[in-house]
Amino acid sequence: PVRARIGISRALINANIPWEHVTPNDLKKGLSKRYKVLYMPAQSAINDELFPILEQYVREGGRLVLDAPGGWWDQQGRILKTGAGTPFEKIFGASIADMQYSNNVVQKIDEHALDGFYFKINPTKAKIIERFQSGLPSVTEHKLGKGTAVILAADASHAMRKPGSQKIENWTINHTMGALTSPYSCDDAVVYRLAAPDADHY
Repeated sequence: PVRARIGISRALINANIPWEHVTPNDLKKGLSKRYKVLYMPAQSAINDELFPILEQYVREGGRLVLDAPGGWWDQQGRILKTGAGTPFEKIFGASIADMQYSNNVVQKIDEHALDGFYFKINPTKAKIIERFQSGLPSVTEHKLGKGTAVILAADASHAMRKPGSQKIENWTINHTMGALTSPYSCDDAVVYRLAAPDADHY
């Protein structure tokens, strides 16, 4: 899976965490129940029809993670409505106040300066888990039903497109997994998952 070794895929492989690509059609078929975490990497546009599926997934115990610039547009290319009472806000317990590029006002995770987009998150019900050095929320988490929905304000997936981004990889994996752990560990080996109807192959 060399071509898949970019962004969050790179971080998951390096951290020995099994994963596979999931499409909107997979979600519509009800396959989200087989995953403990759904990560939406730089999912800039979100179709309205996915929100009920994502909300149900979280309510039933799933962990949904979104990074910037995820959820900035809708399926028509308009700015996605994320204010109070919208499907987005109900799931994530927050709205997206703005999206900027980290060059005018540089945002940092600890001492790591971001080189990409970042969100200004306006938490409504979500808890602020972590902040940039500027004080702006960098990670929010909203408990909904039995599950959680997380926003990473940094464009983590874009930041990990090339090797050598260990700081952002560790940060992303930490907030993606939360209290969850990988079912195995194998240092210095590339391991990935291929799913079949009756078995998972590693």
